[in-house]
Amino acid sequence: MIPTCADLQRFKPADPASSSRLVIGCIGTVISGWFLIDWLQAFFDAVDRAEPTARFELISRDEPNAIIKALNPSPAWRDRLDIQSATPSQMPAIVQRHTVSVMFFTGGLSKLGSSPTRMAEVLGCGRPVVANSGVGDVEQVISRHRVGVLARGSSAVEMDACVVEFLSLLKDSQLAHRCRRTAEEFFSLEAGTATYNKLYSKLLQEAALTHPEVKANQ
Repeated sequence: MIPTCADLQRFKPADPASSSRLVIGCIGTVISGWFLIDWLQAFFDAVDRAEPTARFELISRDEPNAIIKALNPSPAWRDRLDIQSATPSQMPAIVQRHTVSVMFFTGGLSKLGSSPTRMAEVLGCGRPVVANSGVGDVEQVISRHRVGVLARGSSAVEMDACVVEFLSLLKDSQLAHRCRRTAEEFFSLEAGTATYNKLYSKLLQEAALTHPEVKANQ
């Protein structure tokens, strides 16, 4: 699999935030039908139970009122939820100020070959992700490289466990370094270009053996 790449010259780590207050981010569309917004609500609820001062920030071009209707935020944290849109040039700084970025996607056969661009951008900024399995190699990347946490379900018990694991992960002093290193290894434009070049070279070599006219035209 060649994953979706990100421009890691733009999405890069910044200095650690001076505030210890959690900022739970979520970027991109959440009402496209491919996003599990009920899981997002359940995760926000769990974060609020564990850290009542945490802030929640949704960066999306979706219509804010439509997001509110679909998300149905709890009164307990509604006043700490910020929904806004942003330009591509603003996104790196926005991701840098988030403590973590949350992304829950629907499963199915079509998602097995999917690679969320937002994950590459978040990891490039040295930030961890909270996600679910069943989407491309998301689970493998998170589990193998310890750059985030996987939610196993949307129940209160499962989300509480996810938040406990996430808060524990934040204490790891090497977390930001691992996130950036993982992004560079798997999601950089350079890595993607090199992999594509290798793949096309192999295909051309195989084609030349089967069809000599291909070699003549190279």
